[in-house]
Amino acid sequence: SEFIASEEAAKIMAGNGLLTVWSTDAVKQAYLTKVTTPEHVSVFSDDTKVLSQVPMDPLYNQGINIVKEESSLYLLKTQSLDQTMKNIQDRIKKEVK
Repeated sequence: SEFIASEEAAKIMAGNGLLTVWSTDAVKQAYLTKVTTPEHVSVFSDDTKVLSQVPMDPLYNQGINIVKEESSLYLLKTQSLDQTMKNIQDRIKKEVK
């Protein structure tokens, strides 16, 4: 059972074209040697940097809370979609300052 979780096992699996949780250079190379299509397949094994998608505007939370409140009313079927969109727009104009 230790072998299946080892880097050596990951190299074997990668060498057969399977993506693994191991990300050492040897495992990546074994994968890229076996898998050559699609073009630029290395993107699957490249390290990536993930950036936050949350805006840094201090008014962001106010706007999101309005959207959540009004969307909840729509999902609970207490108002129409058109009314929900209108309420969101009106409330953001009035309340988010």
